Amino acid sequence: MWRRRTNVVDLTLRLGHPSYRPRTVREAQKALELGVIDIPEYVELSLSMEPVADRLDDPVLSVRREAIFRLARHENRAWAVSKLQELAREGDEERRLYAAQALEQLDTAYLQAFRHLEERRTKTRAHKDSLLLALVYLDYVNAGLPGASLGCWYLRKAIGLVDEVLSDNPRSAEALHVRGKLWKALGQPQKAVQDLREALRLRPMEAKIYLDLAEAFFLLGDYDSVRHCCRYASQSPLTPQQEEVVNFWLAPESAEAANQEIG
Repeated sequence: MWRRRTNVVDLTLRLGHPSYRPRTVREAQKALELGVIDIPEYVELSLSMEPVADRLDDPVLSVRREAIFRLARHENRAWAVSKLQELAREGDEERRLYAAQALEQLDTAYLQAFRHLEERRTKTRAHKDSLLLALVYLDYVNAGLPGASLGCWYLRKAIGLVDEVLSDNPRSAEALHVRGKLWKALGQPQKAVQDLREALRLRPMEAKIYLDLAEAFFLLGDYDSVRHCCRYASQSPLTPQQEEVVNFWLAPESAEAANQEIG
């Protein structure tokens, strides 16, 4: 959850906790087709976003304007950015203007974070600053602010930062974990599996690495390995969000649905 757009640390608070909840209505519909979520979850997802969407259509201009700028701070960043981009394209003149301003402010906050971390990284030459900058690049791409080509460029740049860390310390489990997340975002889950498995060899029983590995296997369609990772993750303390993911994949009906999908 983002407390202030200008707080660099806040930009990464949502990282490291993969979830199979969809971010958009289109993703929700696809998830329903695949059996990844059920109808009650879909309804819950929709209801959580309806109040925000309703305020965007309020007849009072000041309420609409406030709703648009509040949307830029919504915890579901990818959905919020997608909605702002939609308003900037298709809204009335006032909403297009406000949505464009909100997107510009959000983009500027990321760019300021990039500059701040790059300056700090150059000064300290600390591996942790390189990894944090790589994660902020990842969060920027996951938010949907850059286009596909620019997003790919940022992810490659982030991987370069992690490669530098690993060249100095090949046994950095944290760096391998970050690079695994970046490979997933680049659509290369097999490479993600390799890095995340190596990270777990160095740091066994780390739940968040197991869950990232589970997501990589999910992208590969290997649902048995997803459940295998979740079983191991369940042996460690979990956040409520992590526990929700684990419980879903370890439920008997999930295993049955995955087997039917494979068949």
